[in-house]
Amino acid sequence: MEEHNQRARDISNVVSAAIREGLLPDHTDAAPSADLYNLDALDARLEELKSAFGESFFEHCIAVKANPTSGVLARVVSAGLGLECASVGEVVHSIQLGAKNVIFDSPCKSKADLMATLLDTKNVYVNLDNEDEVATINEIIKENPNWDYNGRIGLRINPVVGAGKIASVSTAARGSKFGLPLVAETRERLLNLYKNNKWLQGVHIHVGSQGCEMNMLVTGCKTIFAFVKELESLGCTIRVIDIGGGVPTSYTTKQEAHQFQTYRNALNGAVPGLFTGKYRIMTEFGRCVLTKPGITLSRIAAVKGAPYHVETPLLVAHVGSNQFVREAYLGDVWRHRFTILSPSGSPQPDSGVVTYDICGPLCFQGDYIGRKHQLPGKVSVNDVLVMHDTGGYTLAMYSKYNSRQAGPVYGYRQDSNGKFSFVTLKTRETISETTAFWGPERPRPVGKLSKL
Repeated sequence: MEEHNQRARDISNVVSAAIREGLLPDHTDAAPSADLYNLDALDARLEELKSAFGESFFEHCIAVKANPTSGVLARVVSAGLGLECASVGEVVHSIQLGAKNVIFDSPCKSKADLMATLLDTKNVYVNLDNEDEVATINEIIKENPNWDYNGRIGLRINPVVGAGKIASVSTAARGSKFGLPLVAETRERLLNLYKNNKWLQGVHIHVGSQGCEMNMLVTGCKTIFAFVKELESLGCTIRVIDIGGGVPTSYTTKQEAHQFQTYRNALNGAVPGLFTGKYRIMTEFGRCVLTKPGITLSRIAAVKGAPYHVETPLLVAHVGSNQFVREAYLGDVWRHRFTILSPSGSPQPDSGVVTYDICGPLCFQGDYIGRKHQLPGKVSVNDVLVMHDTGGYTLAMYSKYNSRQAGPVYGYRQDSNGKFSFVTLKTRETISETTAFWGPERPRPVGKLSKL
């Protein structure tokens, strides 16, 4: 319990300050939950990334899909970094936020998507996924012969370095849905794709995310750089190498799993050609930048213990798999740290240790965000449940199931005197905003003969 108690001491000041500001309502409120985001921590992590890869030919584009909250992404843009996008919607969002460099990476792009991102904007770099998209680009070039495509299009290559510990976020196994695998039987075909399409001047890899060891990322970069040299020996022009992201975070410790300087050192030792300045080098970090600054708060709605839940008492929270989809379906893999605080946000007095399961509010038996967590022995309704490391891939994956309203997000900073200040990054969704997703009350006729 000492780890829990230390977490409580570390986080209690900001939670108490948020409660005093009225940011986490009492348990009798309609929606007593909220997310807090440490903007100081985000700024520090961004500066660490920029410092480790400080050369001008490195362009860091943070993954929008990890946390699309406008205020968070605006901090990324103001720090001089770009944004990496998995849809045209994310591209538009990024441009509206003023991003100077944007990567469009979706594994499924229509012709309209490609025309919108390449013809209508000048600061979007596109990574194609497959041969069909290559054919579509040739159509666009034929229709727009004066379009300048130089250095704007790459192709995702799967270096096939194997899967990490989490299959669902490992993208470099032989059968991955992403990109085209680079193996003996495909090598000649891939080389010909570049030889026959001179506009294809970039290569892109992304080995995976959480569960991928650093040596896998480095091996992937080494593999793709050797492929670049082979392309150049055949007379192909390569201007851009996108090495993706993939550096994992830690959900079990306060500290990050890796410092960016460590990754840079490993890459420099194995693939020094990335650091010559010959190529525009792009990165796509997400989880390892955006996750740790975030925490999620919920009032305890109910405690179910003996005689109803004898073996493992149950804590009921106001947020569950609506916001934590992966945690519900793969709880052993996406296991967060939890802390219990008093209703005012202060650490609780010692009351022993009890092992709890933690469930959410949805009409779904699998709606658990944590199982078998050791927490204080005495937990009561209106106590504060803190879920740590929730800044990435949580709210971004929000589910409309049960039509629950997505909660508010507040950014915070702490001055030199220890005082906290808060800003609203996102207001709580209203019921009318939620129900609007399900369409109009009266169906709209389609076609001249349609009837209601």
